Amino acid sequence: MALHARPNLDVARILLADLYAATEHYVEAVETFREVPPESPFLWSARIRLAHALNQVGKLDEASRELRALAAERLERADPLMTLADLLRAEERYQDAVSVYDEAIARIATIEQHHWTVFYARGMSLERSGQWPRAESDLLRALELQPDQPLVLNYLGYSWVDMGVRLPEARSMIERAVAQRPNDGYIVDSLGWVLYQLEDFEAALVHLERAVELRPNDPVITDHYGDALWRIGRHSEARFQWRRALSLDPDANLAESVEEKLERDKPDELRTTDKS
Repeated sequence: MALHARPNLDVARILLADLYAATEHYVEAVETFREVPPESPFLWSARIRLAHALNQVGKLDEASRELRALAAERLERADPLMTLADLLRAEERYQDAVSVYDEAIARIATIEQHHWTVFYARGMSLERSGQWPRAESDLLRALELQPDQPLVLNYLGYSWVDMGVRLPEARSMIERAVAQRPNDGYIVDSLGWVLYQLEDFEAALVHLERAVELRPNDPVITDHYGDALWRIGRHSEARFQWRRALSLDPDANLAESVEEKLERDKPDELRTTDKS
């Protein structure tokens, strides 16, 4: 009604487009964002949202062009580049994302507390693209800006655990994260896993069992739970959890690791039977 009565009511257009996007009607969202006129004071926001909607309909290249155009119009603004980097990271184009985050951060004249998000995002992209020293630096910078941020505490702590370094410090950080988000299965898993690496298997099992309850369909968490069960002698239950992990669509590396554990821990006579 508002759009028909007042076609220049740009806020109504944007709200309608947001509603389309929220209900996964992305084509309609794209069309509606594009109806915001060039003279509108809300055009910038509409174009940022348009890029998100374009990405949702599989048009990342077009979204990239839109965001690059915005970045060229306002050289002092970092938000179009941060949006583009976030889209690239979501598509697992981590090295491309890092390059765009670099551009975005270079535009920030004064780093403030709320900028923890961009250092966290670039840190994740760096870690995923195998650039750990830079990733660690960014994650530590994010914590300087927001010392109690549970997502950063968990990501950095788990990364250290995964590499087998700074385990007591990682445990402390992950415990702080769990205190803030006790029902986050991924963070609870991190606590269980650092306790496992510290060889406190009974304590690890408590948290890993809870993590599986919170995230029953995650293959990594299920694998960790199986490992803890094995270390306290509950071998049949461990094998059950490892087999369940294989049923949860693990990536190739995890699947290979779990299959090796199942094969390695079979009695010799079963191995012989399998090969005959």
